[in-house]
Amino acid sequence: MKIIFNISFLAIMIIAFCMMSCSKEEDVDLGTGGCLDVNSPHYNSAATKDDGSCEFLYVTDYELTNYENINWDLFGNVKADVYIKVKKQSFSSWEFSSVTINNADPFTVQIWSAPDQFQLLNTTYVWELFDADLPPIDPDDAMASGTFNPVMSGINGVVVSQSSDGLTTVKIHYRLN
Repeated sequence: MKIIFNISFLAIMIIAFCMMSCSKEEDVDLGTGGCLDVNSPHYNSAATKDDGSCEFLYVTDYELTNYENINWDLFGNVKADVYIKVKKQSFSSWEFSSVTINNADPFTVQIWSAPDQFQLLNTTYVWELFDADLPPIDPDDAMASGTFNPVMSGINGVVVSQSSDGLTTVKIHYRLN
């Protein structure tokens, strides 16, 4: 009987010790979850830990919705042969240089697909629109230019950028990933 009592007492002590050592720890503040990458439109400056909510913008195409309707060509062809270039502001190399759309109608939407769907960063980009001509006889005409920050101004998959004179609109389409 004494052995059963000792075994029972020992079992109760072991169970009690285990229960006390397994007591629930106090909740520790692990910080505020959010996206920590400034290149994401979901960036949260108050976040202290990454919660996996970051997504990034990848350009899919460029759209020219209107431009000034004037005679861009020296030899009388009214419709411009348009192409566009896009780069990070203050960089010398272009991120995107489109093919030329010949005899583009200024009242028709012109679209260039992005062959490389590169990530758009939280920085200022510059776009320049040109009319392709026959250098050196008739050099390419700079038609319009503008700037945009895709992370700051992108809404529902589109960044809209106006030229400084307001006569040209370029839309940069993107996907989130």
